[in-house]
Amino acid sequence: MPPKKAAAAQAEKKKAVEDKTFGLKNKSKSAKVQKYVQQVQKSAQGPVNARAEPTRKDKKRAEEERAKELAELFALTIKQPKVPPGVDPKTMVCEYFRHGQCTKGFKCKFSHDLALERKTAKADLFQDRRDGEGEDEGMEDWDQEMLEKAIAQKHGNDNQPTQIICKFFLEAVEKKQYGWFWQCPNGKDCKYRHALPPGYVLKSQMKELLELEAANRVTVEEEIEEERAKVDAKTPVTEESFALWVKAKQAAKAAREEEGEEERKKKGGLTGREIFLEEGFVAEDDLGASDAIVREGDEEGAIRRMEQQANDSLREAQAVSRAAGAAPSQPSSSGGAAGAGKQPGSSSGGGGGGAPAPKLDLSAQEADELFGDDDDDDEDELLQELEQDLQKKAAL
Repeated sequence: MPPKKAAAAQAEKKKAVEDKTFGLKNKSKSAKVQKYVQQVQKSAQGPVNARAEPTRKDKKRAEEERAKELAELFALTIKQPKVPPGVDPKTMVCEYFRHGQCTKGFKCKFSHDLALERKTAKADLFQDRRDGEGEDEGMEDWDQEMLEKAIAQKHGNDNQPTQIICKFFLEAVEKKQYGWFWQCPNGKDCKYRHALPPGYVLKSQMKELLELEAANRVTVEEEIEEERAKVDAKTPVTEESFALWVKAKQAAKAAREEEGEEERKKKGGLTGREIFLEEGFVAEDDLGASDAIVREGDEEGAIRRMEQQANDSLREAQAVSRAAGAAPSQPSSSGGAAGAGKQPGSSSGGGGGGAPAPKLDLSAQEADELFGDDDDDDEDELLQELEQDLQKKAAL
């Protein structure tokens, strides 16, 4: 039976059509009038293919289909964890059941108890489960096996406990296989520790920390950009701007050097090299430089002449002495040679028949040049030594 609201709506539409076509002539004869009546009826009824308003059931069905489609798409991303060897799957919650996608029901090997994780406390990695075992028991509760084990542990050195960590325990922890059901391959009597020391960092954790640090590390480019962002001036660095900056730096440096050089000139702190390289410098000798060179040359020539004269006088004296010894009985009238020989002997103060001392024949100017310079002590000593040598040679 159609609803009352729909019947009322149809009656209203029919009445509207009749009202619009009321008074028309030739409704059944004229084709134009009939066509007009049909158009009015269609406009009153509305579009023929208009979609009906969805009902509550349709909306609910559409929502269910949409949720099912999303669940099928989401199920592709769910990954069931692998069961480590030696671990009961019932101690692990099914990931599909956690997300409401498990269809195995009671046949699923994983647990469907979401409170299992809260009920099961995780094994403490920093405490050995064997510590404290048997503390509540007394010796009256021991059996023969436990007594023998205690005696062997007391007097034996082979299986004494140590603080070294068990390698099997570390391997299980690294592979995330350690739990309440894990058993050490060395057995329950393993002498090594099954606990991590305080502050111990696993290799897997260290790797994650290094990867996180590397991911958060700021690259050189980012650091440069950050430093550039801190600069107030926003001028981009180009080849032209860099060249201008270099020229400005060089000009400022040259200005500072000139100022420092001017200050040093004022204070008289220039070195000889700087003075020599200075513009406008002309090397000029003092007025007495040439005279000093000439004077030193004259003194050297005079010394050589004096030595030559001394040698000549020595040879003459030796010749005279040989001549006097060879002819002692010659008359006194023979010459001036005897008088010449006596004159030097008398001037020497009576040598007792020895050879006369040589006499230097120097002019007054030469004597003044040689012996007049009292300031030159070295030349005086040299001349004195020369005179002494000449006297020794003459005495021989």
